[in-house]
Amino acid sequence: MSRPVFIRDMSRIVHRTSAVHEFGRPHTPPLLEALRWRKATILSWIVIALAVSATGLLLARPRYTATAELLLGVSSVGAAAASTALVESQIETLRSDHLARSVIDKLGLWSDATLACESHGLLDQLFGAGDPCSAPATASVDRDAVLAHFKNATSARRSGRSFVANVSFTSTDPQKAAAVANALATAYVDYRARIQARGVEQAGARLEGHIARVREKSAAASEAIDKLKDGEARKQTPPDDEVRSLESQSQAYRSIYRALLDRYTKSVEEQASPVSEARVISEALPPTRWSTPNVPLVLLLGACAGGLIGIAAAVRKEYIARPVRSLEQIERDIGLRALGIVPLVEGRRLLPASQQAPPLLLHDRGDALRGIKIAVNEVCPPDSSVIGVVSAYQGEGKSTVAFNLAVLEAENGKRVLLIDANLHRPSLGLSLTRGTLLPPLEGRAALSESVTQNELGFDFLGECAAEPPLHPAVLLGSSAMRDLIGSARDLYDCIVCDLPNVLGHADVQAAADVFDALVLVTEWGRTPSAAATRAALKSTVISERLVGVIINKAPLGRDVMA
Repeated sequence: MSRPVFIRDMSRIVHRTSAVHEFGRPHTPPLLEALRWRKATILSWIVIALAVSATGLLLARPRYTATAELLLGVSSVGAAAASTALVESQIETLRSDHLARSVIDKLGLWSDATLACESHGLLDQLFGAGDPCSAPATASVDRDAVLAHFKNATSARRSGRSFVANVSFTSTDPQKAAAVANALATAYVDYRARIQARGVEQAGARLEGHIARVREKSAAASEAIDKLKDGEARKQTPPDDEVRSLESQSQAYRSIYRALLDRYTKSVEEQASPVSEARVISEALPPTRWSTPNVPLVLLLGACAGGLIGIAAAVRKEYIARPVRSLEQIERDIGLRALGIVPLVEGRRLLPASQQAPPLLLHDRGDALRGIKIAVNEVCPPDSSVIGVVSAYQGEGKSTVAFNLAVLEAENGKRVLLIDANLHRPSLGLSLTRGTLLPPLEGRAALSESVTQNELGFDFLGECAAEPPLHPAVLLGSSAMRDLIGSARDLYDCIVCDLPNVLGHADVQAAADVFDALVLVTEWGRTPSAAATRAALKSTVISERLVGVIINKAPLGRDVMA
């Protein structure tokens, strides 16, 4: 005898579910609480990111940086002239292509394989990855590429606000790093010395011209004085003013001549032994420890990246899927009666039982299983009840709940029949001493001949056939299944059926009218609210027979959660 269908129950579910989506978004837990629930996801991503970072560090070749300290050639100018712009111009001189080419030529680096390789990419910069080029560069090497790689490995920075620059070079060979850094500093000093010598030479040339012109003017003034003196000898008395003027002019030219001659002598001496203001303060030494990769920094960045990805994944799972976590959420989001919460049995996830082991006996501290029976008694006939246990997805614990519900009813002194009607994955049929379900469905045996008695006080009817002759949905929806349930009602006070998951198969939809009540099992933190709603609204017959929802596998301490 099946329970009649009341359309008002279906309207209640549809109305409450529609109201949730029409008038506002369902309640979502606070962010910190959601992250605490998903801490395993976050920790998993952190571990993955650390593993990737560690792998990158293991594959990376260490790179060494050597630094030479150099005094720039600007210290003799005034404080106003020696501005930041002037110092930066000298830094740019250190970075120039001219000095880079001169160092490459001096050290013969055009044929260096590490500079000729063209694969210094982002990973090399982040992790200090080793140079993948192992063969020496050929004669057809791209000189522009060598120059570019050399400049990428070179660094020139001002030390504070002083006139000192730190010249660095990074290489996989510490000896080469020190040699290149010293060569670049020396090249700058030589360059400044050449500039200074060229300036002295040009100043000397200008002084030579001035000396020649002053000498000519001084000779002309002396000659004019001599002519005046010769005129005086011939009794031609020249004006006194003219004589004094010529003598004063001649004397001035001689003074200028002597001053220019002294300056010229000094410039010749400077040109002979020029002294540059730029000099190397401290030569670079081969480093003993690598500069890249920075192991703590890489691991820290990896952990931060993994944490961010884990948080994003956790937030996405929690706020988009909205897994079932509370009885209040069941009634608010799904619109069904919340029957209770069954706590997770310790060790269940770490050591899952094999298919041949008997189901777990649950600790019904919150009376969730008794709540199922109370809800069923409100709608089922008093003499016999047929209860179907379903879930939205596979693996949410409906077989365990059905088994424990049969045990509970048997402890109350009732005649109980447990049927494993999940012909797709008969977990109870594989783990319990089983009867045979197919013979009574096919008319080859009577019900009393097919059941087996369990030591816990109930009878069991199951099947472990790999492939039933017909599709399971056809078998469960057949008249033979209805006759089987009708016969069971005459023999038993309570019939509990473990059914396939609703969203994966059509079996429950085909046989739903056989049952007096259906109980939907959801898994704490795994079953999305939307999936439970879709299972409840799979068909009118299913929704009308659903007496409520039970939350299974809740963490310890949450079994009394409202």
